[in-house]
Amino acid sequence: MMLTNQRVKAGIILGQLIELENIELLHGGDIRIKKIPIWKAKKSFFDIYCIKNIDTIEDALNYVKINIRKIESIITWVEESRIKIGKFLIQIGEKDRAEDWMAQVDNYDEITDESFIDSLDIGDICIDYEKSSSMDEFHLEITFDPDYFNGHRSYVGVTAERQLFEFDL
Repeated sequence: MMLTNQRVKAGIILGQLIELENIELLHGGDIRIKKIPIWKAKKSFFDIYCIKNIDTIEDALNYVKINIRKIESIITWVEESRIKIGKFLIQIGEKDRAEDWMAQVDNYDEITDESFIDSLDIGDICIDYEKSSSMDEFHLEITFDPDYFNGHRSYVGVTAERQLFEFDL
């Protein structure tokens, strides 16, 4: 039986960053943990994609509880790696692409490396259990403020060794 957006109604905090009330079970057995404070994000959340079919909120909570240290270590790494991620995006040409998009707009400020890195925000952190059952690999969906790409996102993959690579959906 598939469940639709079941939520936990409690103010209990798991670990340092995750409140039980922010855990949802989505269609297909995916778990969504919302409202994780990263960088300057206003709507930051991340999803965990599970290879097995989770169909009760209790199973979802148990999954998160069992993996809380790994989940929080990923969040901490992302929190501490903003400049590294920004420099990687510049290296693969995302700043140049942002300048091309912004050239179509009147009166835009030059995009410096510093302003580009400052504009980074997290849309999602996605842990795809089918690709990394140990939860060591994940990808980031990066948004920007100002919105250089008119709502489009950039994607960065992160290996178990915390090396960055271009990620394509």
